[in-house]
Amino acid sequence: MNDQERILLLHKRWTGSISPAELARLEEWLASDEAFRKEARSLESIWEKAAKTQSSFQPDTARAWDRFQKEMHATPAAPARIIRIPRVWRVAASLLLLVGAMAAATLFLPGVRSQLQQAFYGGNTFQTYTLSDGSEVMVNAYSQFKFPDTFEEGERRVYLEGEAFFKVKSNPAHPFIVQTPRGQVRVTGTKFNVRAYAKEDFEEVFLQSGRVMYQAGQELDAVKLNPKERVVLEKSAQALQTYSDPDAIPLYWVEGRLNFRNARFEEILPVMEQYFHVKFDVEKVRPFLHCRHTFNLSGLSLRESLDLIKAVANIEYMEIGPKAYRLNGGRGAIPCK
Repeated sequence: MNDQERILLLHKRWTGSISPAELARLEEWLASDEAFRKEARSLESIWEKAAKTQSSFQPDTARAWDRFQKEMHATPAAPARIIRIPRVWRVAASLLLLVGAMAAATLFLPGVRSQLQQAFYGGNTFQTYTLSDGSEVMVNAYSQFKFPDTFEEGERRVYLEGEAFFKVKSNPAHPFIVQTPRGQVRVTGTKFNVRAYAKEDFEEVFLQSGRVMYQAGQELDAVKLNPKERVVLEKSAQALQTYSDPDAIPLYWVEGRLNFRNARFEEILPVMEQYFHVKFDVEKVRPFLHCRHTFNLSGLSLRESLDLIKAVANIEYMEIGPKAYRLNGGRGAIPCK
């Protein structure tokens, strides 16, 4: 990764436009380069301060132009001495220039300053946000969440790509709307979970309490959910399915049940089957089911979770049917102790 790529990925992370694959590359670079990691922390602090700059600031352009003209006609200065700047300083300077340029664009270019706060969370647990109406939102890993500083008259609209659990303050006069890449959830006050990762082939809404309505595009009818029901949009088929889910499986990530610490595979796999709605054939990995591992699958898709298990435990997987996988291998075929 060269300096320009680093700068671009840092900017994407700060603005919430980074993809999971790009985030993984950036985090790998940060983990392996302590100097770059320190620079990134300092520059992120500068970026956050720049983002808080008030839009009411007005530059004194007349004074600046007068100063520029005087300097243009000033007596030429003596030849400057060339100073070699260390490479690491050049990288930091480039990053600072990027921060300055983006902050300036936010302040001065028409239509660039957004009224929405953008939050991209790439950690391995979750972040909680309190909105201006008192509603609370728990945002899962690798999710992008956009919301206004203050809700205006009428509807309360937010945007989500990823997964989040909402506790919405009741206000029938001002509906709360969650806009996803493929649809929207409309409520007045309730508790519900939305799963809408671009990397997955479905969107899902689970209702814990209250009432919600999910609309997927204009082609499909809106679906109203009752408590402990979930609706799933299969993206490829453009079809909706409604299920009863009394065990509240979609909330496993909220409850921390996807964060396995020194857990046996015979405990991990059933939870994965429930959460991802799949079945595993474990006949060829039975000697390893009692093996203990630590995995945090929060925010990961099924494929990413299986790839992580493959990398750590050397367990291969093969799709053998719709939502069905056969597991094979494991620690060089040597049973765990």
